[in-house]
Amino acid sequence: MKTVLSCALLLLSFGSTAGCEKKPEETPSPAASSPEGLASRGATEKNKEKPDEEVTIAEPQGAFRLPGAARVVAIGDLHGDFAATERAFRLAGAIDEGGKWSGGELVVVQTGDQLDRGDGEKEIIDFLERLSAEAKAAGGALVVLNGNHETMNVLGDFRYVTEGALQAFEKFEPAAPLSIQVQGPYKSRAAAFLPGGGAALILAKRPLVVMVGDTVFDMGMARRARVAGIAVTWGYHEASLLQTEHPAAMIDGFEELATTANRLVPI
Repeated sequence: MKTVLSCALLLLSFGSTAGCEKKPEETPSPAASSPEGLASRGATEKNKEKPDEEVTIAEPQGAFRLPGAARVVAIGDLHGDFAATERAFRLAGAIDEGGKWSGGELVVVQTGDQLDRGDGEKEIIDFLERLSAEAKAAGGALVVLNGNHETMNVLGDFRYVTEGALQAFEKFEPAAPLSIQVQGPYKSRAAAFLPGGGAALILAKRPLVVMVGDTVFDMGMARRARVAGIAVTWGYHEASLLQTEHPAAMIDGFEELATTANRLVPI
């Protein structure tokens, strides 16, 4: 049997290291580095002269919590590959052959990085928006988080955007106010993704953090998976409540973890 330390499923949209490749040798796109790329530097005096141009931004939802479910599936980076996205959701039992939600009460968490590196970004965004509504109607849930690549695009960093993806967001409404100062091939991308743009408004609705279940839920999942779960008494729940899920062991201090794990699964 494997041994796990109980903790709630916590997925941080900006804390994930997946897809965070550092490539200092790459040159940022014109939208990020040229005088036209203004997203990360704020409005210029020209913008300040137009106080009537106001855009309503969705209020951030912050922490987001869901109750435990019989099945919870996390799906990572999609990076513009719509065919792979459909395969992943189908493999998880979330969609049928027609791409419709078939997961019932299944909970799926997509941990961000839908954008960049592939041409199918808009298809992915539309797919996730539609599927979220279908999952909710069926009693399940699809929670979509933002990754570092979503943040990069809202900041005007388009270095990983493909040519096909640039074309996909032409005339995407509404247009971001700052995009009027961006010229060249990145103009339509800036209009969609800079603050106030249609794509940026979709991203702004997403939670920053999602927590599915709690410690007691984790203990139950470990037991059903035939994994030896170690409960800790310094967490949120009382020891008596944790005992209801019959953990393999319960410890009162972190220093007990190694010896307890070795006792359950000798190395």
